[in-house]
Amino acid sequence: MTAVAACRTEPRAEQLACYDRTAAALVAARDHREIRIVDRETVQRAKRSLFGFSLPHLNLFGTGKEDPRAESDTDVREITSTVTSARQAGYGLWAFSLAEGGDWQSISDRSAFEPRKGDSVTIKAGMLGHYIAKIGTGRAVDVKRIR
Repeated sequence: MTAVAACRTEPRAEQLACYDRTAAALVAARDHREIRIVDRETVQRAKRSLFGFSLPHLNLFGTGKEDPRAESDTDVREITSTVTSARQAGYGLWAFSLAEGGDWQSISDRSAFEPRKGDSVTIKAGMLGHYIAKIGTGRAVDVKRIR
């Protein structure tokens, strides 16, 4: 892409040849599966499916900013979904699954937190890698993603 952008600075008579050359290289890289171009919606969908996992910073989706840990417009800081199943995990804890995928478990005993199938749940990223779930107008509880 940098080479394609550089073609704009070429003299007018050489621009077409430059674009042909760089476009051919891009198409060849795509055909050999060396690069993949995805739209913002695809990136957001992928980030939503990974929400809650502790992954090393791989910068797979880029941020467009100098600091690779800087927030981008595709970052996911919270999700809202529907509980598809819930069960007690013992010691007052709950495990539950979401409609868009992902299994979560409460990590603190809160008697007011009892997820049921069909409940709407919002999970927000907290500080230091913590996640907080809230069902309806109930109390928030710390949770972790288990699958």
